[in-house]
Amino acid sequence: MSFVFPGINKTFKNFIKELLDIEFEEFDKIAKNDKEKRFKGKVFEYFLYELAAHNGMIVEMNQTFISFSRTIFKSLSDGCTDLHGQYRQLHWFAQCKYKSGNIKIQVTEIREFLNTAKRKTNYNIAFFISNTELNNYAINELKNYTGDKDKICVCLIKDFIPKIYEYENIFINNKIKLEQEKNKCLEYEIENRILKTYNEKLENLNNKLEKEIKEIKEEIKENNRKFDLILDILNKK
Repeated sequence: MSFVFPGINKTFKNFIKELLDIEFEEFDKIAKNDKEKRFKGKVFEYFLYELAAHNGMIVEMNQTFISFSRTIFKSLSDGCTDLHGQYRQLHWFAQCKYKSGNIKIQVTEIREFLNTAKRKTNYNIAFFISNTELNNYAINELKNYTGDKDKICVCLIKDFIPKIYEYENIFINNKIKLEQEKNKCLEYEIENRILKTYNEKLENLNNKLEKEIKEIKEEIKENNRKFDLILDILNKK
């Protein structure tokens, strides 16, 4: 956690110290209950939100609350999308998972992410961002994913921003290639239409010539018949 993140120019440890006024080691202790685990997760999401916002991204955190009274409110599901944002032409969403200690990402967490990525087809890329590695079962789940693997990225927090830049570059290059292919197809279509027009003209001309040749042959045949008839009359005299 000693990596200095670009944009915010601080480590995750520094971020925790400034935000919560506690040492990172205290924050990183194993959560005692689900409430504490959710709190750590929200802090991690907020860190990634700040990181994206300070690196030129349009980004939002997904959290919906419903109020029942002045003192009672409940949070609703974020649809398995913690962050969603845009960098230039790239639209992305992210699931963020913070793990205390040496705990690794579980297969159920990766499976949830992959199912979400498969559903949310309106995004160009889906990120799964964590501070730790995947366990072996999660790695196998990722390898066996049957969806579009070019539209998912599983990475550590230090790679998050570089990966956005990388995928935006890939997206633009693919878009340029697609436009070039469309232009080529359009050129081929125009060429085919021109050739079709010329072929139709040649075919019409050929049919006309064949008709004229046929008429000439018939005329010659008729003239020969008349000539033979005249010869026959003359011979009889």
